[in-house]
Amino acid sequence: MVNLVAIVAILLAVGPLTVWGVRLARRHRRVAFGAASLLLLFGVNFSTDPPPPPRIEAAKPGGEEAGDDEPK
Repeated sequence: MVNLVAIVAILLAVGPLTVWGVRLARRHRRVAFGAASLLLLFGVNFSTDPPPPPRIEAAKPGGEEAGDDEPK
């Protein structure tokens, strides 16, 4: 119950600030676009993993030992 009250209080506090920010952004579109672009360029903190190598370049299990198992 306490969590619900806290969530409602936060929403009531942030709501007017959001409306004010949207109105300000509409008045100053170029500045808002620039600020959003800078936030997207420098503010987003995420990392990406490189894609896995193709199957042809993937290493065989056992490495060089796999060659010794082949019949001659």
